[in-house]
Amino acid sequence: MDITPYLVGPLLGRLFASVLIVWLICWLFSRLKFKPSLTALKRWYSLLAIVLIWLLGIAGSARAGEDSRAMAINQVEALQLTIWTEAQPNWPTRLEQHRGRSVFVAESHDNYYPPAAMSWAVMPFNVTDAELDGVFQQALKSAQNNYQSRSGVVIASDKVYGTLVGKQATFQGKVGNQPVDVQFFIGSEPGKPLIVMQAYTLPGKLPHLKHQIRRSWNNVSYREE
Repeated sequence: MDITPYLVGPLLGRLFASVLIVWLICWLFSRLKFKPSLTALKRWYSLLAIVLIWLLGIAGSARAGEDSRAMAINQVEALQLTIWTEAQPNWPTRLEQHRGRSVFVAESHDNYYPPAAMSWAVMPFNVTDAELDGVFQQALKSAQNNYQSRSGVVIASDKVYGTLVGKQATFQGKVGNQPVDVQFFIGSEPGKPLIVMQAYTLPGKLPHLKHQIRRSWNNVSYREE
């Protein structure tokens, strides 16, 4: 497990709680005059109990991102999309113009680690399955240029998010002078315009965003006309 600085506080808290629980068990046994169990706990079982409780806490922390938490539901008229973004904690959103195209952006707040951002845009045309690969490769090359990427050839894979079927790739680039890892997806529902979704964060930290990406990208939908 990658013990990053933002996890140290919670880990120490769980360790303290584990010690407290074992102490309470020992105290209870002493009150009940349950001497054999108390003696055992004072030797090896107390240490084992602390370690087990602590590891259970770590396992719970590893699954914390999987919870069904409340999300902010954004009705983005400029894109004719409904987009879900993080609400606990809130990710501020904004609408930008990039080369004449509207782009909806959500960024983590200043105290969030790892810092991250997502964006959504719409290509105002439909493509067939046979045309998708060519369109994806062209858009991917443009995205790599925007991120000053030197990743070279990037392997794309088929990917599905909710009702969107498309292709996805990851590559390394820069935002300003900051190196980042980028996850890039293009897909659509049958007969609908293509949606471009991107997420970026610090190098090596994309796995930390898998639940945030899942919660958001699985719920992107076209607005009813």
